[in-house]
Amino acid sequence: MTPTFVSLSVPDLLEARNQYHLHLMNKANVVATAIGRFRYRLSDLDKHGRPLPKEKRPKKDRERRLSNSTVVDESWPCVLVFVKEWQHDLAKLIEESERPSIIPPYLYLSDGRIVPTCIVLADKDPRSSVTVSPDLLRYPRNPLSGGCPIVALEQGETRVASVGCLVSDGNDTYILTNAHVAGKRGRPIYGVLGGQLQKVGEGTGKALRKLDFGKAYPSWTCPNHLLNMDVGLVRVEDVTQWKAEVLHLGQLNEVADYNDTNFPLELIGREVQAYGAVSGLMTGEIAALFYRHKSVGGFEYITDFLIGPGQQPRAFQPHHGDSGTLWLTREGAGEWQPFALQWGQQNLTDGESEYPFVLATSLGTACRLLDVDLVRGWNLDQDYTWGKVGHFAIGSKLLAALDGRKEYRNLRLFLQANEERITFKAPEVTRKLEEVTGLGDFVRLADVADLVWKGKQPGITRSPYENPCHYADLDLPCGKETLMDLPLDQGKWDQFYTKAHTAKNKRGCLPFRVGQLYDAMVRAVTGHHREEFLTIVGVLTHYVGDAAMPLHGSRHSRGDDTPETRGLRGGDD
Repeated sequence: MTPTFVSLSVPDLLEARNQYHLHLMNKANVVATAIGRFRYRLSDLDKHGRPLPKEKRPKKDRERRLSNSTVVDESWPCVLVFVKEWQHDLAKLIEESERPSIIPPYLYLSDGRIVPTCIVLADKDPRSSVTVSPDLLRYPRNPLSGGCPIVALEQGETRVASVGCLVSDGNDTYILTNAHVAGKRGRPIYGVLGGQLQKVGEGTGKALRKLDFGKAYPSWTCPNHLLNMDVGLVRVEDVTQWKAEVLHLGQLNEVADYNDTNFPLELIGREVQAYGAVSGLMTGEIAALFYRHKSVGGFEYITDFLIGPGQQPRAFQPHHGDSGTLWLTREGAGEWQPFALQWGQQNLTDGESEYPFVLATSLGTACRLLDVDLVRGWNLDQDYTWGKVGHFAIGSKLLAALDGRKEYRNLRLFLQANEERITFKAPEVTRKLEEVTGLGDFVRLADVADLVWKGKQPGITRSPYENPCHYADLDLPCGKETLMDLPLDQGKWDQFYTKAHTAKNKRGCLPFRVGQLYDAMVRAVTGHHREEFLTIVGVLTHYVGDAAMPLHGSRHSRGDDTPETRGLRGGDD
């Protein structure tokens, strides 16, 4: 009777690997081990991707390489054993070997459990470049976010990493990235804003480097095993320069928290995505779990995830400088969730081809041990919770408001022909950030007031005629009056602001700007200036959107109202 292995769990595989680890690593041919699922040779599968009966499988070309094998639904749990050379002649191997080099097909535990092995031809490639060309780095046009490059200047060299994501301890906001870049407390960390290298934070010295395996996974016993994590925190200097998103991947969902109570073997073979500062958008798959990548001084060094190229090798080209990249996964057709932080890369070769693999740390474990939580978003004007989607969404409602109104037919046709000069077509409003804010020198009119006039588009100087805030705290008190008690008179508002000790750059101009734009729009229509009319309509949608935003102009919008902050914040920035 053929044994079945579908009931084996991650603890079963770890126990078998630990019990037989020295035995396996004593084989001259073995270079590494991991746990995973059995890899079928492509020639062993039928046209539907199902395993053929053994008697129908080819007898030649039996080497199992990374390039000619894959994980399928029928793949059972196993211990993966990576070898540097494939041994074809079993009898000759037994006869000539000074020490037994045969890898057993099954590992037997003392209580009768049987764990299969899967041998894969994949040697480590020692060749590896550690230099990153500045031309490869992908700097954003917008405020910083996950996937952007950060650099540390240390010991005469430039150390480059990717921003993984933003996290918070409830008090401060931090960049989560690699410890070898975050470094010691006080180390300055730089990013590029508006084409200029600027300091964006400082290392905190709080990091996870090599950790006893049992501290990360308390219920699993792996003596003399160290988990290589390489995760560090950089305290953000100015949170208004940041978005809680990842380039091309958008706003993050909850962390996919895999731990010693719920680590599923179904992760093996699952598609994953990331955006690295050097490589850009990458698509791969989880190749193995708890991959042992080296042994030093009697201790085994392992990593949570081994991520490889999967079925789309061209979409998976990691480089040095991608360290710190956040990886996302999803179950079935569900939402993409962040689950791992890249810290290293290892190239494996089967003698014919070389394949890059990513070494990554569990995000949930890192956040637990560092006592931080993932920051998924905040309601800052330049964070696109409102700014991106809100302003372009309001702009896209223009046509909907005119639809069915016969008297406005010509106006609707005119605006429809110019819709993409004002905003995006309605189904596209929630696309990823680079697409939404516009690339190149053109900015869609619905967000000119922020990205151009307020100088939030990198490389553009802020207009001296537009305050950093558009709106005003209408319930701001000064004596017995608030702004709501005043008529729309610029002189009276200025007198009120002066009496309330409000700085000039915090005096919201929205109602007066709407009035100016309306008068200018009337003049454009009267004079038949079509281009001028279109420009004014597009810009006006921005202010209308701001005015309709709940609490956008209240002193309670941030929940604080103290004498120290009253009158100093002003509107929406």
